[in-house]
Amino acid sequence: MKKSTARAGILAVVAGVLMAASTFTAYGQDSTVRVAFGALPAVLDPFQAATPPYSIANRAIYSYVTQVSATPDGKVETTPGIAESWSQINPTTWEFKLRAGLAFSNGEPLDAAAVKASADYLLNPENAKGLLGALSMIAGVTVVDAATVRFETKTPDGIFPRRLAALAVVPPVAFMADPQKFMAAPIGSGPWMVEKWVPNESLTLVPNPDTVGAEPKSDRLEFRAIPEASGRIAALQSGGVDIAQGIPSDQVASLINDFNIVDKVEPGSWQMTIYQEAGPLNDKRVRQALNYAVDKELLLEAVMGGYGAVSQGQVVPEGVTGYCPDVKAYPYDPEKAKALLAEAGYAPGELTFDFQSPSGFVTNDRALAEATAAMLSEVGVNTNIKFLELSTFQDAYRNQSKRAPIFAWRLTTAPFMTADLSARWYLSGATTHPTGYSNPQFDQDYATWQSEGEEKGLAALCNGIALVREDAPTLFGLNLPVLYASNKNVTGFELGVEGDPRFEAVEVGN
Repeated sequence: MKKSTARAGILAVVAGVLMAASTFTAYGQDSTVRVAFGALPAVLDPFQAATPPYSIANRAIYSYVTQVSATPDGKVETTPGIAESWSQINPTTWEFKLRAGLAFSNGEPLDAAAVKASADYLLNPENAKGLLGALSMIAGVTVVDAATVRFETKTPDGIFPRRLAALAVVPPVAFMADPQKFMAAPIGSGPWMVEKWVPNESLTLVPNPDTVGAEPKSDRLEFRAIPEASGRIAALQSGGVDIAQGIPSDQVASLINDFNIVDKVEPGSWQMTIYQEAGPLNDKRVRQALNYAVDKELLLEAVMGGYGAVSQGQVVPEGVTGYCPDVKAYPYDPEKAKALLAEAGYAPGELTFDFQSPSGFVTNDRALAEATAAMLSEVGVNTNIKFLELSTFQDAYRNQSKRAPIFAWRLTTAPFMTADLSARWYLSGATTHPTGYSNPQFDQDYATWQSEGEEKGLAALCNGIALVREDAPTLFGLNLPVLYASNKNVTGFELGVEGDPRFEAVEVGN
Protein backbone atom coordinates (compact mmCIF):
# COMPACT_ATOMS: atom_id res chain seq x y z
CA MET A 1 0.00 0.00 0.00
CA LYS A 2 1.30 3.46 -0.87
CA LYS A 3 1.91 5.85 2.00
CA SER A 4 -0.62 8.34 0.68
CA THR A 5 -3.30 5.67 0.45
CA ALA A 6 -2.52 4.38 3.93
CA ARG A 7 -2.63 7.92 5.29
CA ALA A 8 -5.97 8.57 3.63
CA GLY A 9 -7.33 5.36 5.15
CA ILE A 10 -6.19 6.44 8.59
CA LEU A 11 -7.76 9.87 8.30
CA ALA A 12 -11.02 8.35 7.08
CA VAL A 13 -11.51 6.41 10.31
CA VAL A 14 -10.34 9.10 12.74
CA ALA A 15 -13.84 10.41 13.41
CA GLY A 16 -15.14 7.00 14.41
CA VAL A 17 -12.13 6.15 16.49
CA LEU A 18 -12.19 9.40 18.44
CA MET A 19 -15.50 8.40 19.98
CA ALA A 20 -14.10 4.97 20.91
CA ALA A 21 -10.95 6.54 22.29
CA SER A 22 -12.75 9.26 24.23
CA THR A 23 -13.10 7.04 27.29
CA PHE A 24 -9.36 7.34 27.84
CA THR A 25 -8.17 10.17 30.05
CA ALA A 26 -5.79 12.49 28.21
CA TYR A 27 -2.28 11.51 29.16
CA GLY A 28 -0.50 13.66 31.67
CA GLN A 29 -3.42 13.84 34.15
CA ASP A 30 -2.41 10.68 36.02
CA SER A 31 0.13 7.87 35.76
CA THR A 32 -2.05 5.60 33.67
CA VAL A 33 -0.53 3.86 30.63
CA ARG A 34 -3.03 3.18 27.83
CA VAL A 35 -2.32 0.59 25.16
CA ALA A 36 -4.25 -0.35 22.02
CA PHE A 37 -4.09 -3.97 20.84
CA GLY A 38 -5.60 -5.62 17.81
CA ALA A 39 -7.25 -8.22 20.03
CA LEU A 40 -7.57 -9.20 23.68
CA PRO A 41 -8.27 -12.73 24.92
CA ALA A 42 -11.77 -13.93 25.68
CA VAL A 43 -10.62 -15.42 28.99
CA LEU A 44 -7.65 -14.81 31.29
CA ASP A 45 -6.66 -18.46 31.22
CA PRO A 46 -2.93 -19.01 31.86
CA PHE A 47 -3.14 -22.62 30.64
CA GLN A 48 -4.70 -21.97 27.24
CA ALA A 49 -1.91 -20.45 25.15
CA ALA A 50 1.57 -18.96 25.41
CA THR A 51 1.22 -16.62 22.45
CA PRO A 52 -0.52 -13.25 21.92
CA PRO A 53 -3.06 -12.08 22.81
CA TYR A 54 -3.13 -14.53 25.77
CA SER A 55 0.54 -14.17 26.68
CA ILE A 56 0.44 -10.36 26.85
CA ALA A 57 -2.32 -10.30 29.47
CA ASN A 58 -1.26 -13.43 31.35
CA ARG A 59 2.37 -12.43 31.82
CA ALA A 60 1.20 -9.21 33.46
CA ILE A 61 -0.99 -11.12 35.93
CA TYR A 62 0.69 -14.45 36.62
CA SER A 63 4.23 -15.59 37.35
CA TYR A 64 5.96 -18.68 35.98
CA VAL A 65 8.30 -21.38 37.28
CA THR A 66 11.15 -20.17 35.04
CA GLN A 67 11.67 -17.37 32.54
CA VAL A 68 13.43 -16.98 29.22
CA SER A 69 15.71 -13.97 28.90
CA ALA A 70 18.44 -12.63 26.66
CA THR A 71 22.01 -11.88 27.66
CA PRO A 72 23.55 -8.52 26.64
CA ASP A 73 25.07 -10.24 23.59
CA GLY A 74 21.65 -11.58 22.54
CA LYS A 75 22.02 -15.18 23.64
CA VAL A 76 18.82 -16.74 24.94
CA GLU A 77 18.98 -18.42 28.34
CA THR A 78 16.72 -19.89 31.03
CA THR A 79 16.56 -17.66 34.12
CA PRO A 80 14.84 -17.87 37.51
CA GLY A 81 11.15 -17.19 37.90
CA ILE A 82 9.37 -18.67 40.91
CA ALA A 83 12.19 -21.22 40.96
CA GLU A 84 15.56 -19.77 41.91
CA SER A 85 17.61 -22.82 40.87
CA TRP A 86 17.28 -26.33 39.44
CA SER A 87 19.31 -29.48 38.93
CA GLN A 88 19.00 -32.75 37.05
CA ILE A 89 18.81 -35.65 39.51
CA ASN A 90 18.86 -38.32 36.81
CA PRO A 91 18.07 -38.37 33.07
CA THR A 92 14.32 -38.13 33.70
CA THR A 93 14.14 -36.21 37.00
CA TRP A 94 14.56 -32.47 37.56
CA GLU A 95 14.46 -30.79 40.96
CA PHE A 96 13.51 -27.11 41.36
CA LYS A 97 14.23 -24.97 44.41
CA LEU A 98 11.65 -22.21 44.88
CA ARG A 99 12.20 -18.73 46.20
CA ALA A 100 11.27 -18.55 49.88
CA GLY A 101 8.49 -16.44 51.37
CA LEU A 102 6.40 -15.96 48.20
CA ALA A 103 2.65 -15.48 48.37
CA PHE A 104 -0.28 -14.71 46.08
CA SER A 105 -2.18 -11.47 46.45
CA ASN A 106 -4.96 -13.34 48.35
CA GLY A 107 -2.46 -14.56 50.94
CA GLU A 108 -2.13 -18.18 49.80
CA PRO A 109 1.49 -19.40 49.87
CA LEU A 110 3.25 -19.65 46.54
CA ASP A 111 5.04 -22.90 47.29
CA ALA A 112 5.73 -26.36 45.91
CA ALA A 113 2.14 -27.44 46.52
CA ALA A 114 0.90 -24.57 44.36
CA VAL A 115 3.33 -25.54 41.58
CA LYS A 116 2.18 -29.17 41.69
CA ALA A 117 -1.52 -28.21 41.72
CA SER A 118 -1.03 -25.93 38.70
CA ALA A 119 0.89 -28.59 36.77
CA ASP A 120 -1.61 -31.33 37.64
CA TYR A 121 -4.51 -29.20 36.41
CA LEU A 122 -2.80 -28.50 33.10
CA LEU A 123 -1.77 -32.14 32.62
CA ASN A 124 -5.29 -33.48 33.22
CA PRO A 125 -6.61 -34.18 29.69
CA GLU A 126 -10.18 -33.71 30.91
CA ASN A 127 -9.44 -29.99 31.30
CA ALA A 128 -8.49 -29.81 27.58
CA LYS A 129 -6.01 -26.96 27.94
CA GLY A 130 -4.09 -25.67 24.94
CA LEU A 131 -0.67 -25.80 26.63
CA LEU A 132 -0.99 -29.49 27.46
CA GLY A 133 0.86 -30.44 24.27
CA ALA A 134 3.75 -28.15 25.10
CA LEU A 135 4.28 -29.85 28.49
CA SER A 136 3.01 -33.33 27.70
CA MET A 137 6.48 -34.79 28.37
CA ILE A 138 5.82 -34.44 32.13
CA ALA A 139 5.11 -37.84 33.71
CA GLY A 140 4.50 -36.60 37.24
CA VAL A 141 5.15 -33.90 39.85
CA THR A 142 6.19 -34.52 43.46
CA VAL A 143 6.38 -32.11 46.41
CA VAL A 144 9.62 -32.73 48.30
CA ASP A 145 9.07 -29.90 50.79
CA ALA A 146 7.49 -26.45 50.72
CA ALA A 147 10.37 -25.03 48.72
CA THR A 148 11.29 -28.06 46.58
CA VAL A 149 9.39 -29.72 43.73
CA ARG A 150 10.45 -32.53 41.41
CA PHE A 151 9.31 -33.15 37.84
CA GLU A 152 9.55 -36.59 36.21
CA THR A 153 9.69 -36.62 32.40
CA LYS A 154 8.63 -39.52 30.17
CA THR A 155 11.98 -39.52 28.37
CA PRO A 156 15.31 -37.72 28.94
CA ASP A 157 14.83 -34.03 28.23
CA GLY A 158 17.91 -31.85 28.35
CA ILE A 159 16.00 -28.61 27.82
CA PHE A 160 13.24 -29.24 30.37
CA PRO A 161 13.85 -26.17 32.62
CA ARG A 162 13.20 -23.97 29.58
CA ARG A 163 9.77 -25.57 29.16
CA LEU A 164 8.58 -24.45 32.58
CA ALA A 165 8.61 -20.87 31.32
CA ALA A 166 5.15 -21.85 30.06
CA LEU A 167 3.87 -23.07 33.43
CA ALA A 168 1.99 -20.34 35.26
CA VAL A 169 1.31 -20.96 38.93
CA VAL A 170 -2.10 -20.20 40.45
CA PRO A 171 -3.31 -20.20 44.08
CA PRO A 172 -4.73 -23.72 44.39
CA VAL A 173 -7.50 -23.06 46.92
CA ALA A 174 -9.02 -20.11 45.05
CA PHE A 175 -8.48 -21.67 41.64
CA MET A 176 -9.75 -25.19 42.28
CA ALA A 177 -12.91 -23.92 43.95
CA ASP A 178 -14.17 -22.77 40.54
CA PRO A 179 -11.62 -22.41 37.71
CA GLN A 180 -14.03 -20.58 35.39
CA LYS A 181 -15.02 -18.06 38.05
CA PHE A 182 -11.36 -17.62 38.97
CA MET A 183 -10.38 -16.77 35.39
CA ALA A 184 -13.02 -14.02 35.27
CA ALA A 185 -11.26 -12.28 38.19
CA PRO A 186 -7.86 -13.97 38.46
CA ILE A 187 -5.45 -13.85 41.37
CA GLY A 188 -1.77 -14.11 40.57
CA SER A 189 1.70 -13.14 41.65
CA GLY A 190 2.71 -11.15 38.60
CA PRO A 191 3.42 -7.41 38.55
CA TRP A 192 -0.23 -6.43 38.00
CA MET A 193 -3.66 -7.22 39.46
CA VAL A 194 -6.96 -7.12 37.58
CA GLU A 195 -9.14 -4.12 38.41
CA LYS A 196 -11.68 -4.44 35.57
CA TRP A 197 -12.05 -6.96 32.78
CA VAL A 198 -14.38 -6.95 29.78
CA PRO A 199 -13.65 -10.08 27.71
CA ASN A 200 -12.37 -9.34 24.19
CA GLU A 201 -12.69 -5.59 24.78
CA SER A 202 -10.69 -4.09 27.66
CA LEU A 203 -8.53 -4.90 30.65
CA THR A 204 -7.55 -2.54 33.46
CA LEU A 205 -4.65 -3.49 35.74
CA VAL A 206 -3.18 -1.98 38.89
CA PRO A 207 0.16 -2.79 40.60
CA ASN A 208 0.37 -5.95 42.67
CA PRO A 209 2.09 -5.20 46.01
CA ASP A 210 2.94 -8.91 46.33
CA THR A 211 4.53 -9.30 42.92
CA VAL A 212 7.23 -11.90 42.45
CA GLY A 213 8.98 -9.66 39.94
CA ALA A 214 9.63 -5.96 39.39
CA GLU A 215 7.12 -3.44 40.76
CA PRO A 216 5.34 -1.28 38.17
CA LYS A 217 6.23 2.41 38.00
CA SER A 218 2.75 3.50 36.86
CA ASP A 219 -0.48 3.50 38.83
CA ARG A 220 -2.65 1.86 36.22
CA LEU A 221 -2.37 -0.04 32.94
CA GLU A 222 -5.29 -0.02 30.51
CA PHE A 223 -5.55 -2.33 27.51
CA ARG A 224 -8.13 -1.62 24.81
CA ALA A 225 -8.96 -3.82 21.81
CA ILE A 226 -9.11 -1.85 18.54
CA PRO A 227 -9.17 -4.47 15.74
CA GLU A 228 -8.20 -2.28 12.79
CA ALA A 229 -4.62 -1.04 12.54
CA SER A 230 -5.86 2.26 11.19
CA GLY A 231 -8.01 2.67 14.30
CA ARG A 232 -5.09 1.98 16.64
CA ILE A 233 -2.93 4.49 14.79
CA ALA A 234 -5.68 7.10 14.89
CA ALA A 235 -6.10 6.59 18.65
CA LEU A 236 -2.35 7.06 19.07
CA GLN A 237 -2.36 10.23 16.98
CA SER A 238 -5.33 11.70 18.82
CA GLY A 239 -3.80 11.09 22.27
CA GLY A 240 -6.37 8.46 23.21
CA VAL A 241 -3.66 5.86 23.78
CA ASP A 242 0.02 6.04 24.59
CA ILE A 243 1.15 2.85 22.85
CA ALA A 244 -0.24 0.99 19.83
CA GLN A 245 0.48 -2.59 18.83
CA GLY A 246 0.57 -4.17 15.39
CA ILE A 247 1.76 -1.23 13.29
CA PRO A 248 1.79 -2.22 9.59
CA SER A 249 5.34 -2.06 8.27
CA ASP A 250 4.30 0.09 5.31
CA GLN A 251 3.06 2.79 7.70
CA VAL A 252 6.18 3.09 9.85
CA ALA A 253 7.68 5.76 7.61
CA SER A 254 4.67 8.05 8.15
CA LEU A 255 4.91 7.68 11.95
CA ILE A 256 8.60 7.53 12.72
CA ASN A 257 9.15 11.30 12.97
CA ASP A 258 6.38 11.88 15.52
CA PHE A 259 6.39 8.61 17.48
CA ASN A 260 8.84 6.10 18.87
CA ILE A 261 8.93 2.84 16.90
CA VAL A 262 9.81 -0.28 18.88
CA ASP A 263 10.47 -3.39 16.82
CA LYS A 264 11.82 -6.90 17.16
CA VAL A 265 12.14 -9.94 14.94
CA GLU A 266 9.69 -12.40 16.43
CA PRO A 267 10.97 -15.87 17.43
CA GLY A 268 9.19 -17.74 14.67
CA SER A 269 8.31 -17.49 11.03
CA TRP A 270 5.76 -17.17 8.25
CA GLN A 271 6.16 -20.16 6.02
CA MET A 272 4.22 -22.57 3.80
CA THR A 273 3.76 -26.30 4.25
CA ILE A 274 4.23 -27.94 0.83
CA TYR A 275 4.73 -31.64 1.56
CA GLN A 276 2.24 -34.24 0.33
CA GLU A 277 2.45 -38.03 0.47
CA ALA A 278 1.18 -38.32 -3.12
CA GLY A 279 1.16 -36.12 -6.21
CA PRO A 280 3.65 -33.53 -7.49
CA LEU A 281 4.62 -32.29 -4.03
CA ASN A 282 5.80 -35.78 -3.10
CA ASP A 283 8.73 -35.06 -5.41
CA LYS A 284 11.58 -33.27 -3.62
CA ARG A 285 12.58 -31.52 -6.85
CA VAL A 286 9.20 -29.80 -7.06
CA ARG A 287 9.39 -28.66 -3.44
CA GLN A 288 12.91 -27.36 -3.94
CA ALA A 289 11.79 -25.55 -7.11
CA LEU A 290 9.13 -23.66 -5.13
CA ASN A 291 11.79 -22.56 -2.65
CA TYR A 292 14.10 -21.32 -5.42
CA ALA A 293 11.17 -19.50 -7.09
CA VAL A 294 10.40 -17.14 -4.20
CA ASP A 295 12.54 -14.03 -3.71
CA LYS A 296 12.51 -13.73 0.07
CA GLU A 297 14.68 -10.61 0.04
CA LEU A 298 12.13 -8.88 -2.18
CA LEU A 299 9.29 -9.97 0.12
CA LEU A 300 11.19 -8.52 3.05
CA GLU A 301 11.79 -5.16 1.37
CA ALA A 302 8.63 -4.70 -0.70
CA VAL A 303 6.02 -6.23 1.61
CA MET A 304 7.57 -5.83 5.07
CA GLY A 305 9.37 -2.52 4.51
CA GLY A 306 12.66 -4.09 5.57
CA TYR A 307 11.36 -5.13 9.02
CA GLY A 308 11.87 -8.76 9.98
CA ALA A 309 14.36 -11.19 8.44
CA VAL A 310 14.65 -13.87 5.78
CA SER A 311 14.12 -17.35 7.24
CA GLN A 312 17.44 -19.15 6.84
CA GLY A 313 16.24 -22.52 5.60
CA GLN A 314 14.83 -23.25 9.04
CA VAL A 315 11.89 -22.12 11.11
CA VAL A 316 13.68 -20.31 13.94
CA PRO A 317 15.59 -17.03 13.59
CA GLU A 318 19.04 -16.22 14.87
CA GLY A 319 19.07 -15.85 18.66
CA VAL A 320 16.70 -18.73 19.37
CA THR A 321 18.23 -21.80 21.01
CA GLY A 322 18.65 -24.42 18.32
CA TYR A 323 19.35 -21.96 15.49
CA CYS A 324 21.81 -23.49 13.03
CA PRO A 325 24.15 -20.83 11.57
CA ASP A 326 25.45 -23.10 8.79
CA VAL A 327 21.96 -23.74 7.37
CA LYS A 328 21.19 -21.02 4.83
CA ALA A 329 18.13 -19.84 2.93
CA TYR A 330 17.39 -21.06 -0.57
CA PRO A 331 18.70 -18.33 -2.88
CA TYR A 332 16.34 -16.77 -5.39
CA ASP A 333 17.05 -18.63 -8.61
CA PRO A 334 14.04 -18.82 -10.96
CA GLU A 335 16.10 -20.57 -13.68
CA LYS A 336 17.08 -23.28 -11.22
CA ALA A 337 13.41 -23.60 -10.27
CA LYS A 338 12.38 -24.05 -13.91
CA ALA A 339 15.11 -26.62 -14.47
CA LEU A 340 14.05 -28.67 -11.45
CA LEU A 341 10.42 -28.62 -12.57
CA ALA A 342 11.42 -29.76 -16.05
CA GLU A 343 13.59 -32.50 -14.54
CA ALA A 344 10.59 -33.66 -12.52
CA GLY A 345 8.58 -33.84 -15.77
CA TYR A 346 6.41 -30.72 -15.51
CA ALA A 347 6.10 -28.18 -18.31
CA PRO A 348 5.47 -24.46 -17.58
CA GLY A 349 1.83 -23.95 -16.63
CA GLU A 350 1.17 -27.63 -16.04
CA LEU A 351 1.11 -27.40 -12.25
CA THR A 352 -1.70 -25.64 -10.38
CA PHE A 353 -1.99 -25.79 -6.59
CA ASP A 354 -4.64 -24.58 -4.18
CA PHE A 355 -3.06 -22.13 -1.73
CA GLN A 356 -4.57 -21.31 1.69
CA SER A 357 -3.49 -18.29 3.69
CA PRO A 358 -4.65 -16.62 6.90
CA SER A 359 -6.16 -13.17 6.48
CA GLY A 360 -5.92 -10.32 8.93
CA PHE A 361 -4.27 -11.98 11.91
CA VAL A 362 -0.70 -12.45 10.70
CA THR A 363 1.33 -9.36 9.81
CA ASN A 364 0.78 -8.56 6.11
CA ASP A 365 -0.50 -12.10 5.50
CA ARG A 366 -2.58 -11.31 2.42
CA ALA A 367 0.18 -9.30 0.75
CA LEU A 368 2.76 -11.99 1.48
CA ALA A 369 0.57 -14.71 -0.02
CA GLU A 370 -0.29 -12.68 -3.11
CA ALA A 371 3.34 -11.74 -3.75
CA THR A 372 4.44 -15.35 -3.29
CA ALA A 373 1.79 -16.56 -5.74
CA ALA A 374 2.98 -14.02 -8.30
CA MET A 375 6.56 -15.25 -7.96
CA LEU A 376 5.50 -18.87 -8.39
CA SER A 377 3.62 -17.95 -11.55
CA GLU A 378 6.87 -16.54 -12.99
CA VAL A 379 8.32 -20.07 -13.05
CA GLY A 380 5.13 -21.60 -14.46
CA VAL A 381 3.42 -22.72 -11.24
CA ASN A 382 -0.17 -21.50 -10.90
CA THR A 383 -2.07 -21.11 -7.64
CA ASN A 384 -5.63 -20.61 -6.48
CA ILE A 385 -5.45 -18.53 -3.28
CA LYS A 386 -8.14 -18.83 -0.64
CA PHE A 387 -7.92 -16.54 2.38
CA LEU A 388 -9.23 -18.07 5.61
CA GLU A 389 -10.80 -16.44 8.65
CA LEU A 390 -9.34 -17.42 12.03
CA SER A 391 -11.69 -20.28 12.95
CA THR A 392 -11.45 -21.93 9.52
CA PHE A 393 -7.71 -21.47 9.48
CA GLN A 394 -7.35 -23.09 12.91
CA ASP A 395 -9.37 -26.11 11.75
CA ALA A 396 -6.94 -26.58 8.85
CA TYR A 397 -3.96 -25.98 11.14
CA ARG A 398 -5.04 -28.88 13.35
CA ASN A 399 -6.30 -31.21 10.61
CA GLN A 400 -4.03 -31.89 7.66
CA SER A 401 -6.93 -33.24 5.60
CA LYS A 402 -8.47 -29.76 5.53
CA ARG A 403 -5.34 -28.08 4.18
CA ALA A 404 -4.56 -27.07 0.63
CA PRO A 405 -1.31 -28.35 -0.93
CA ILE A 406 0.25 -24.96 -0.14
CA PHE A 407 -0.70 -23.89 3.37
CA ALA A 408 0.69 -20.62 4.76
CA TRP A 409 0.90 -20.18 8.50
CA ARG A 410 2.77 -18.41 11.24
CA LEU A 411 4.37 -20.20 14.13
CA THR A 412 6.34 -19.02 17.12
CA THR A 413 8.83 -20.60 19.50
CA ALA A 414 7.53 -18.50 22.40
CA PRO A 415 7.70 -18.88 25.31
CA PHE A 416 10.49 -21.46 25.17
CA MET A 417 12.62 -19.66 22.57
CA THR A 418 13.96 -22.98 21.40
CA ALA A 419 13.77 -24.86 18.11
CA ASP A 420 12.26 -27.82 19.91
CA LEU A 421 8.61 -27.02 19.23
CA SER A 422 9.07 -26.25 15.54
CA ALA A 423 11.39 -29.23 14.99
CA ARG A 424 8.68 -31.57 16.26
CA TRP A 425 6.54 -30.85 13.20
CA TYR A 426 9.06 -32.73 11.06
CA LEU A 427 9.14 -35.88 13.20
CA SER A 428 7.73 -39.10 11.78
CA GLY A 429 4.16 -39.46 13.04
CA ALA A 430 3.98 -35.93 14.43
CA THR A 431 0.55 -35.15 15.86
CA THR A 432 0.82 -31.38 16.33
CA HIS A 433 0.53 -29.66 12.95
CA PRO A 434 1.44 -32.91 11.17
CA THR A 435 2.97 -32.55 7.71
CA GLY A 436 3.24 -36.22 6.78
CA TYR A 437 6.98 -35.73 6.27
CA SER A 438 9.28 -38.44 7.61
CA ASN A 439 13.06 -38.88 7.70
CA PRO A 440 14.44 -41.49 10.16
CA GLN A 441 17.80 -39.71 10.35
CA PHE A 442 16.08 -36.49 11.42
CA ASP A 443 14.15 -38.42 14.07
CA GLN A 444 17.42 -39.79 15.43
CA ASP A 445 19.14 -36.38 15.38
CA TYR A 446 16.23 -34.77 17.17
CA ALA A 447 16.24 -37.46 19.86
CA THR A 448 19.98 -36.94 20.40
CA TRP A 449 19.46 -33.20 20.89
CA GLN A 450 16.60 -33.85 23.32
CA SER A 451 18.65 -36.18 25.48
CA GLU A 452 21.97 -34.30 25.39
CA GLY A 453 20.61 -30.80 25.95
CA GLU A 454 20.59 -27.35 24.39
CA GLU A 455 24.30 -26.93 23.67
CA LYS A 456 25.84 -30.39 23.73
CA GLY A 457 23.29 -31.81 21.32
CA LEU A 458 23.22 -28.84 18.93
CA ALA A 459 25.45 -30.49 16.31
CA ALA A 460 23.02 -33.39 16.04
CA LEU A 461 20.02 -31.09 15.74
CA CYS A 462 21.68 -29.00 13.04
CA ASN A 463 22.51 -32.13 11.07
CA GLY A 464 18.79 -32.95 11.12
CA ILE A 465 17.75 -29.40 10.25
CA ALA A 466 20.09 -29.48 7.24
CA LEU A 467 18.31 -32.65 6.09
CA VAL A 468 14.94 -30.91 6.40
CA ARG A 469 16.23 -27.94 4.42
CA GLU A 470 17.36 -30.33 1.67
CA ASP A 471 14.10 -32.30 1.66
CA ALA A 472 12.12 -29.03 1.65
CA PRO A 473 8.77 -30.07 3.17
CA THR A 474 8.40 -26.34 3.82
CA LEU A 475 8.60 -23.29 1.60
CA PHE A 476 10.71 -21.22 3.97
CA GLY A 477 9.58 -17.60 4.14
CA LEU A 478 10.25 -14.78 6.59
CA ASN A 479 10.79 -14.18 10.27
CA LEU A 480 8.15 -11.52 10.84
CA PRO A 481 8.55 -8.31 12.84
CA VAL A 482 6.76 -7.23 16.00
CA LEU A 483 6.05 -3.50 15.63
CA TYR A 484 4.78 -1.04 18.24
CA ALA A 485 4.55 2.74 18.21
CA SER A 486 4.44 4.97 21.27
CA ASN A 487 4.13 8.66 22.00
CA LYS A 488 7.40 10.51 22.50
CA ASN A 489 6.67 11.07 26.20
CA VAL A 490 6.56 7.31 26.92
CA THR A 491 9.69 5.94 28.59
CA GLY A 492 10.72 2.46 29.71
CA PHE A 493 8.74 0.56 27.09
CA GLU A 494 10.50 -2.50 25.69
CA LEU A 495 9.79 -5.90 24.17
CA GLY A 496 10.81 -9.12 25.84
CA VAL A 497 12.95 -11.73 24.15
CA GLU A 498 9.83 -13.42 22.73
CA GLY A 499 8.40 -10.12 21.42
CA ASP A 500 5.77 -9.53 24.10
CA PRO A 501 5.75 -6.05 25.70
CA ARG A 502 6.98 -5.35 29.20
CA PHE A 503 5.13 -2.60 31.05
CA GLU A 504 6.62 -2.55 34.57
CA ALA A 505 9.13 0.20 33.77
CA VAL A 506 6.80 2.24 31.53
CA GLU A 507 5.97 5.82 32.49
CA VAL A 508 4.12 8.54 30.62
CA GLY A 509 5.46 12.06 31.05
CA ASN A 510 3.71 15.39 30.65
